[in-house]
Amino acid sequence: MQAININININPQIYLAHLVAAIGGHISDLRNALRTIEDDSFSSRARQQGPNMIVHIRAAEASLGKDDTTQRAINNCFLAMTRSLITFVDRVLALKKAASQAMPNIPADVANDSLGPFVEAHLEDCYRRISEDTGLTNPKKVGMLAGLPEWIRDSMLAMFAIRRALEHHAGVAKNDIRLGLRRTILSIGDEELKNLPMEVKGGGTLSIKIVEAETHLTANTSIRLSDIDIEYLFFTLQSIIGPAILQTLAPAEQAPNASAAVGIE
Repeated sequence: MQAININININPQIYLAHLVAAIGGHISDLRNALRTIEDDSFSSRARQQGPNMIVHIRAAEASLGKDDTTQRAINNCFLAMTRSLITFVDRVLALKKAASQAMPNIPADVANDSLGPFVEAHLEDCYRRISEDTGLTNPKKVGMLAGLPEWIRDSMLAMFAIRRALEHHAGVAKNDIRLGLRRTILSIGDEELKNLPMEVKGGGTLSIKIVEAETHLTANTSIRLSDIDIEYLFFTLQSIIGPAILQTLAPAEQAPNASAAVGIE
């Protein structure tokens, strides 16, 4: 067998694009749900019998309350966003895993135009091993992302704590949770623009700033996230946390196993 060098370049930005698309879909679903809840079309449609339904069982009117329905929609959106983040983290860790081990020898009958699927299958196998490893908890995964800013690390751990509470503890926070987020504001000088119209005095400068935001959930209380929390979370994941996670990849981890043995007849 003859060994030749093959350059393999991986574009991890595609994983970030998938994350942004996924959480964008989740928040769009939430916005649509909140609009239908607000104008009462949600409960009205819930009371209607579908065209293909022979038996229609109406839910108790109490279960159609706007507050409860709104909170369920918000919680479901948060959980969906968290799952998308975990998938993204697993993909990034799969690249790290691929870079740390030898790639399987490429069969001689694999033509150059088949190398892409071969490499993708190898990365998919690494991803599967990461995602199915029950001993690799989400906090441990965060610890494997060396170089993350501390506030991002804390924010991700807070997301996982909220997820555990919603899914396993009847929505009750067992400990204090502080979810650090970021939001954008319009400002004129040092003054935030909160209402329109607003007078801009001569020499005033209109600017966009990114500022800190925090959601504090106290121990032994029910978790009550708001739609504003979800909007801030969407921006934070898309614009800050996602790119920061990609930056934990070393250059060699973006081109794993650039030298591979290829069987040559």
